[in-house]
Amino acid sequence: MTTSSTPPGDFKQSVKEICQQPELNPQELDDLLHYQNTLLQPAPSWQQRLKSPMAGWLASVLLILGIMLYHLQPQDYRQEIAYEVVKNHLKLKPLDIQTNRLKELQAYFTQLDFSPSRSNILEQKMKLADKYMLGGRYCSIKGVTAAQLRYQTPDLHTFYQVPYNPKLHGDIPDVSQQQMPDTLQVNGLEVQLWRENGLLMVLVGEG
Repeated sequence: MTTSSTPPGDFKQSVKEICQQPELNPQELDDLLHYQNTLLQPAPSWQQRLKSPMAGWLASVLLILGIMLYHLQPQDYRQEIAYEVVKNHLKLKPLDIQTNRLKELQAYFTQLDFSPSRSNILEQKMKLADKYMLGGRYCSIKGVTAAQLRYQTPDLHTFYQVPYNPKLHGDIPDVSQQQMPDTLQVNGLEVQLWRENGLLMVLVGEG
């Protein structure tokens, strides 16, 4: 008697045929019991499934997908930028150039990859016109050389400009799209961030 090749669905038929035989010899009885035990094997537990090679491969794929999705998400660096500019604001380092003329500032900042730009939001919403400007100095935001301009109204304000890079700065409101600047509070100071003329602009002041 050979049962190893019998499909599970034919088990009943096999038993029926065997039972119809006059008698079973010991070998046939052993084969029948072995076949029955094979069919009655319990399903693998979830712990055993987790240990299988397929489970390991699936976990690796999910991990890689998770890492890819994490890096595809736009990063929010606003708080990080706010802490950096507030730190520069509080240091109050000497100005490299003292002037309230934008053209003189633009002529001075020759080591920048951009020319400091006039901001409509700064003048119209924050009421910081050129006449309040004290001058400027080089600084950096997230490792990129930036321009720091200083205003006094009599409150002291520092205004930063650096080329906008979404990978470095995240999603910053674009005022050309009628979006309002983001406002954060750091160490009792107000920090406003926005995009204008292709630049990231940040203003720090008493609020």
